[in-house]
Amino acid sequence: MDLRQLVGTGFQALEARDFARAEACFAEAMRMAPGQPAVHFGIGMLRFQEGNYAEALEPLAQAADAGIALPDSWRYFCHALAMLGRDQDLAGALRAGLPPPVKLELAFQIFTNRMAAGDHDGIARLSALLPPEDSVRMAGAFWQALVLADSDDLRSTSLFKQAHNHAIAFLAAGHQSEIIETRLGICDAMENDAYVWAPVPPGADALNADALNADDGAMEMLCTGGVADPALGVVFAACDGSYFETFAADCATSLAALGPGRTLHVHVVNPGPGTMPMMERLRSDNPSLALRFSIERTVGIGGAVYYACARFLRLGAILDRYRVPVLMTDIDGLFGPESARLPDAAQGVDLAYFRVDTVLPWLQCH
Repeated sequence: MDLRQLVGTGFQALEARDFARAEACFAEAMRMAPGQPAVHFGIGMLRFQEGNYAEALEPLAQAADAGIALPDSWRYFCHALAMLGRDQDLAGALRAGLPPPVKLELAFQIFTNRMAAGDHDGIARLSALLPPEDSVRMAGAFWQALVLADSDDLRSTSLFKQAHNHAIAFLAAGHQSEIIETRLGICDAMENDAYVWAPVPPGADALNADALNADDGAMEMLCTGGVADPALGVVFAACDGSYFETFAADCATSLAALGPGRTLHVHVVNPGPGTMPMMERLRSDNPSLALRFSIERTVGIGGAVYYACARFLRLGAILDRYRVPVLMTDIDGLFGPESARLPDAAQGVDLAYFRVDTVLPWLQCH
């Protein structure tokens, strides 16, 4: 056989996991053409599939440097470094001038492997070494946050915010990625993550800009589980911490009674000490309800007037977030059986107003 036939037969043997035949083919090809990059790639893949990662490194690196079988030769070189725990070298390899989507996919694979192996320290160690590129930084922040999400460590929210920001920048640069859409729930999908942050709408707090301090206007989005059915839309209410603790339980229970898959998003302005415990209670009491919350601390803004208007001020962000019909309501309202007809009643219109005749006339337009 000539060189091309030997290499082709070697790769066929690899696919059949006939390592002995692959070894013979690539060894003969190496004797015929010692500097042929395609042969180096074959030997590197053979060593990788055998689990001999140390000996796979050099031939895979030679193939990648020669541009042979890119990006696979580079991917397997990086995977071999990851399997050997050579994070410093891996971080250097991730600086290669390859398309960002390729790097993003590889980074997610490597961090997924470490998560599956329970190597939480390895996730943090590699994350600290990653190059300053959105494609790989997003994966590192995302998996670090997952490690911390079930603990009391508040760094998880900050890390998810970092991952979200990297994802936004990645998409803004013109890249497309199914990983971002499925893992972080941005674009048109309703998110299903533990913590996702949303940007503050530009100019939303312009009237009180002089009164704001550094933390005012920050909108922290929390997702506490439950399977959301986008076809049922989102019920959205806003209140302060006191109203939330007083009325949210009855509101959620009445909505859950309409059937599974419904989403309740409550925006809480200036949460109190009982806010988070109430969120936990709502989740445990209403497993069929998809619960979403956002929190806003507005020390420099007038209290009752602001939170009474917050549902209107934040409606734009909610619409942008979910991209499904939103029913805006009061947290101290209850949902009767006929409420299930509201989404269908609003089909085909941009804005619908539902009047409740049993409410005192001077309260109907609150």
